[in-house]
Amino acid sequence: MSPRVPSRRLRGFALLLSIALGGASGCGGSSANRLDDDEAELDWGDEDEDNDESDEPQAKKGGGSGANAVYRQATDAEAEEDFETADKLYRKALKIDPLHKRATLRYVHFLIDRKRLPRAVKVAQKYFDAAESEPLTYHILADAQIAAGKNDKAIGTLSALLAITEEDASAFEKRGRARVAIGENKDGLSDLRRAVKLDGQNPIYRVSLAGALLRTGKGKQAISQLERALKLDDEHARAHLLLGIVARGQGDTNGALDHHRKAVEFDPADARAHFELGVTLNVLGQDDEAEASLGRAVEIDSENGVFWYTYGDLLRL
Repeated sequence: MSPRVPSRRLRGFALLLSIALGGASGCGGSSANRLDDDEAELDWGDEDEDNDESDEPQAKKGGGSGANAVYRQATDAEAEEDFETADKLYRKALKIDPLHKRATLRYVHFLIDRKRLPRAVKVAQKYFDAAESEPLTYHILADAQIAAGKNDKAIGTLSALLAITEEDASAFEKRGRARVAIGENKDGLSDLRRAVKLDGQNPIYRVSLAGALLRTGKGKQAISQLERALKLDDEHARAHLLLGIVARGQGDTNGALDHHRKAVEFDPADARAHFELGVTLNVLGQDDEAEASLGRAVEIDSENGVFWYTYGDLLRL
């Protein structure tokens, strides 16, 4: 039996996502965030924290050692995927020591990973307003702003940092991504090239530059950057992801399949990698595997409307 012809609509989504993915790496904003995160005042406490009978680990108050202990417990809980406990413990650590640098950085990225983006911005902004002015302070805030889609504000934050230090490759990379995201392609590419010039051994910067190059139609330059990134790190999931999109666009579906399988292997938590693998499998007529991959993408990122629509389109074939 010959395989079913992939739906025109599904192939159209492959092109749509190729364009969307031409941007930089990192999380995208989401409008479907928890209401309590949007409206609640930022308070490190919670109802059970002062209850001696609570199941939460207790720590001494009023000292860095207490905050450190709770911070370690929070990271352990996160590693064990007990996210509710981890959230409470990160809050507890920051209630003990509001200027705990590692706890703030980790908690902001914990919130970003959970797509609690308004709260991530609030936590980062609170730390930014209170902490000493140093590069990490700016980076924590910019990370949250970019994740929440507040690219204009992130550009301002990173520009303020680059006015202090002109040799921060990471700041150029992030500002470049933010600029490309709002259509400032020329300035964005300039920033991304600056990041690569400052630290050409960092594959992340090359992949971010490649994403922007793809977005602006500079395919050959993008492929060169992606190939150089893989020479630096042959397990870089996003480099494989983008090379797979390029290969599929050029009609090399077997090459795309190889890259997309590697993207999933090297970053199994990336919903977009599962999505692109599913689209490629669909183009090849491997519908059962395509359905499983698209289903996994929806499971990981249940708020992505494109994933849901494409998954539903395949199920209707």
